Amino acid sequence: MTNDKVMEPIDSLFSHWDKTGSPGAAVLVVKDGQIVHSKGYGFANLEYEIPISPSTVFHVASVSKQFTAMAIAILAREGRLSLDDKVQKYVPELPEFSKPITVRHLVHHVSGLRDQWELWTLAGGRMDDVINMEHLLKIISRQKELNFEPGSNFLYSNSGYTLLAIIVERVSGMPFSEYMQKTILGPLGMNDSHIHDDHQLIVKNRAYSYSPRPEGGYKKSVLNYANYGATSLFTTARDLAKWMGNYVDPKVGGPDVIRQMKQGYTLSSGKQIEYGFGIISKEYRNLKLIYHTGSDAGFRAYLGDFPEIGLGMAVLSNVSTFPREPMAMKIADIFIDEEIAQGRRKPSPKKQPNKINYLSCPGTYLVKSLGKLVEISLCDQGMIIEMEGWEEPRLLINANQADKDQSEIQGEFSETDVFYTEDKKVKVTFLSQESKKDELMSSPYQILLNTYGEDMGGQKIEIRHLTEEVLSQYAGTYYSPELETAYTLAVSEAKLVATHRRHSDAVLISTGQDQFHAKSGPLDKLNFVRNREGMISGFDYSGHRVHGLRFERFQCQ
Repeated sequence: MTNDKVMEPIDSLFSHWDKTGSPGAAVLVVKDGQIVHSKGYGFANLEYEIPISPSTVFHVASVSKQFTAMAIAILAREGRLSLDDKVQKYVPELPEFSKPITVRHLVHHVSGLRDQWELWTLAGGRMDDVINMEHLLKIISRQKELNFEPGSNFLYSNSGYTLLAIIVERVSGMPFSEYMQKTILGPLGMNDSHIHDDHQLIVKNRAYSYSPRPEGGYKKSVLNYANYGATSLFTTARDLAKWMGNYVDPKVGGPDVIRQMKQGYTLSSGKQIEYGFGIISKEYRNLKLIYHTGSDAGFRAYLGDFPEIGLGMAVLSNVSTFPREPMAMKIADIFIDEEIAQGRRKPSPKKQPNKINYLSCPGTYLVKSLGKLVEISLCDQGMIIEMEGWEEPRLLINANQADKDQSEIQGEFSETDVFYTEDKKVKVTFLSQESKKDELMSSPYQILLNTYGEDMGGQKIEIRHLTEEVLSQYAGTYYSPELETAYTLAVSEAKLVATHRRHSDAVLISTGQDQFHAKSGPLDKLNFVRNREGMISGFDYSGHRVHGLRFERFQCQ
C-alpha cells in the first residue's frame, strides 16, 4: 500500500479534529518496518494556535507502564532483582500484609493493592494538584488491607507501577528518569522523550490538554504531575516508532526481555490473564494485537502492534473526548482489508455481537460524571429517556433501525447498536455483561451516555426513598485512619449530603438496606455498619479499584 493510498483514508478519519480552534491528535503508522503515515491533526496549543505534528511532545499516561516494566525486566535479567522478591525488600515503607506481595504481582496488576488515584481523591486530593512520588508513597504505604489476596485476582492498580519505579531507583542507585534515559530512551534514539518528574520543567514542542465545555468550545485540562512509573512518559509519535521497532529487532533488552514482556499471568485459580509487562494481548479480526492505552487529564494515547502483519500504530491526542481505541482500530481496518484484498489473509469469521433484551434496559442510571440521574423506560414507540434538568422525556431511536417503527423492534438488539434522541444531541449505548468487561478493569457501567462528545458511564441503581427521620440515623462525621481524612454526613432538604473540606458537597442516594451511592464526587458506594445495639458505627467504602475501605463514625450530630 503506497503512502498516498494510506494518507487519504486516514486524513478522512481525522477530519473532525483537523481544523482551527480544535485540539487533535498525532498519528503514526508503521508497516513492515517503514513509516507509511505520519501526520498531525488539530492544535497542540489553542491559545497560540500551534499545530500538532508527529514531533509534538505528548504526555502518554499509562502507555508509560511498558517502559517501566521493561526497566524491571532488564534489572531481573541482570540478576539485580528477582521478580519473586517481596516488594518490602526494596520498599520497606509498605506494610506487611497477611500474604506477601512480590514484584511479579505488581507487574501484572494482581497485587491487590488499592489504586493510588482513588485513594488520593478520597483523601481530599484533586487531580490538578501537584502530585509527587513522596505524596504517593505515603498514601500507598498507609494501606491497612488489600482488595484481595495477591495472585488471586486481576485489578488494574497504578499503585503497583509507582512502586516499580521506586524499586528501579533503589536497585539501580540512580533517579528513575536518569536510569530510563541511560538504559532505554537514549539507546533507542528517543531523543524527544523523557520521564517528566518535574511539573515545572519547560518542554519544547509540548501539547497541552483540553476538554470540551458543555456550551461549546474547550477548556484547559490541567495536569501537574511530578510522579512517574505508572505515568508521565513525555514522548512523540516519531519516537514511539523507534520503541515499536524494538519489539521486532530488540536492540534494548534483547529477545528474552521482549518475550517476557508479552507473557500474561496465571491466577491462583488457574485462570490466565492477558496482561503482561505493561502490555495487553488480545485478538482483533483473527489477528494477535498487543497494545496499551493511556488517559490523564485531557491526554488520550493508544499504542498498538499487529506482529503477524507487521503493523504498528501510535495515536496521541490532547482532548478528553478523543475515541482513541475506535480510531486506532479504524486505521488497522484499512491495512487488514488491504491484506485480505491482496490474498495475504483470509477474511475473519464475522463475530456475532452479544444480544441485549429491551426488557433489561428500563431503570434508573446514575451518571456520576454529570452528577445526574437518568431514567430509561419503555413506551409504545420504544424507549424514552429522561434526565434531571430536562423539561420532558425524549424518545430514543435505534440508530441501526431508524427507518422502522420503534414499537415493532422491541425484543433483542445488538450491543453494537446505539440509540439517539431525535435531535441527535444525546446518544446512549447499552453494554452487555460481556462487552462491559475491559482488560484494564471490569466496568460497573451498564450504559454509556454521550451528551457533548464524551462517553460517560452510567450505573444502574435501585432507589429507596427514606424519610428525614431515617436519614438522620446516618448523620455524623466519619473518619478513615488510613487516609487521615473525614466526611461529614448531614440531612438537608430531605436528602443525605456528604461534605468534605476539599470537595463539593455530594448527595447520597439510598440504594439498599444501609447502602448508599454518592451522586457525584470521589465517594462511590457506602455500606453502613451497625454495632450490636443496632447503631451506625461506620461505613465500608467500595469503588472501582478500592474495596472495603473502613470509615469509623466518631461524632454523631
